[in-house]
Amino acid sequence: MAPYDQLDIVTDRAESGRTRSYPPEAIRIPIAATPEGYATFIRCKKLAAYTIHGREVLTDPVSYSAVFGGALAVGESFASANAHLFPFQTDLVARALDRQRFAIFADCGLGKTPMALAWAHAVAEKGKVLVLVPLAVLNQWKREAMRFHGTTMADLRAGETWTEGIAIANYEARRDIDMTDVRGIVLDESSILKNENGETRDWLCSLSAGIPYRLAVSATPAPNDHAEYASHAVFLGYATTAKEFFARFFRKDGTNWILRGHAITPFYRNLATWSTYIYSPKALGYSDSTEMGEEPSYLYRQCAVPAEWTSKAAGQLFASVGTAEDRSAVFGTLRATPGPRSEAIMGYLEGKRGVIWCARNAEEEFFASQLRATGASVAVINGAMEIEERVELVDAYRSGHVDHIVSKARVLGFGVNLPECDHMVYSGFGFSFEETYQAIRRAHRYGRKGRLEVMFPYTDPEAPALAVLREKQARFLGDVAEMQRRFWEAA
Repeated sequence: MAPYDQLDIVTDRAESGRTRSYPPEAIRIPIAATPEGYATFIRCKKLAAYTIHGREVLTDPVSYSAVFGGALAVGESFASANAHLFPFQTDLVARALDRQRFAIFADCGLGKTPMALAWAHAVAEKGKVLVLVPLAVLNQWKREAMRFHGTTMADLRAGETWTEGIAIANYEARRDIDMTDVRGIVLDESSILKNENGETRDWLCSLSAGIPYRLAVSATPAPNDHAEYASHAVFLGYATTAKEFFARFFRKDGTNWILRGHAITPFYRNLATWSTYIYSPKALGYSDSTEMGEEPSYLYRQCAVPAEWTSKAAGQLFASVGTAEDRSAVFGTLRATPGPRSEAIMGYLEGKRGVIWCARNAEEEFFASQLRATGASVAVINGAMEIEERVELVDAYRSGHVDHIVSKARVLGFGVNLPECDHMVYSGFGFSFEETYQAIRRAHRYGRKGRLEVMFPYTDPEAPALAVLREKQARFLGDVAEMQRRFWEAA
């Protein structure tokens, strides 16, 4: 086997500016500046043939398979079976298959489900694959598998037999799963791992122990929410505990872990060996993409406080969510009280089909009643509703048989696709930007036609919460652009 640096077939640009040369079949093994990276380097010394370029070890597929168990290459057969993928999606799946245990952090609407299904079908050639998803999107995954691959996944929730291929189950209905001959596992909405002390996280880590191929897919992690990375590192087997992960790059400040200034570059270099983050494929040079061309149109409507409403805390007219004792009244009774606020919402939705996000049950019931009084058909989707009924109501809205959906962001705001929604009212906003962002992205995503319009009604008592959300929104694009740059430069 000729030295890799003497072959001039495939080239890329090294950090130093030199042009590297690789044979087309070369497998690149990243060596992070971490204890795990050193352990990987020691294993690489067992390879029959290899060369070292900076922080990468290059080897041939046969040598790699003998030491690491075999990497799945993305060739012509993969491209043919996944012609529906965009180039950036193909590249992300290829990277995930090459690394074997990987996390794809991709913004809402970039096609995490098609990417994860392509990965699962490639791994299924080596053995059984288990896909775990939130119950609300289980049937959606089954439909996508049939649509893109013409395959039926064994539904473990329904008690179907699983002897080969891909099986799907939901997090909520956990049960003993026979992992015999399982070679791969996929976690959809893998932010479920974030609670580092959670029972579900411990179960998932235990379930995946020893599985050679692991994929976690999640929407945008908050730029400063490092707990998301720690929990994923544990699930993927790149750290024993979250504390071990934090200790490498962070210092403890009370109950918080603060990233050390000198550890920023090593931190992202480590992350890039087992994960990637992508917000804008076009910013990375991809011409074909699923990202939307423009942000939604936001309408902020200031409304007067109803004359009969007073602060529940002290009977004061001038309440504010900036004061803890007033928060329940402002987020609760104020939003379910008839007056200028509700009139503005009803006026906005007149002649339109839309989705109203609420925060409390009373708010849901109030607006459902107001809408039904106009003769509109309304689907109220709450946490007490069986998942099958939720799916039926969402499908009814998407097909045009229901005029409005009234729900909470924490119930329906993650994972469900609603590109048919052109008008959205965010009545129940709070201080959580992630929850608000995710809910809006149910409709602002690939597949929609035209620009989404989102109306935020607010009164003076609610203004502080809205100001926080708008400040976070203004900061968000800059933050995620910087985070994407760090990930891709480190890779």
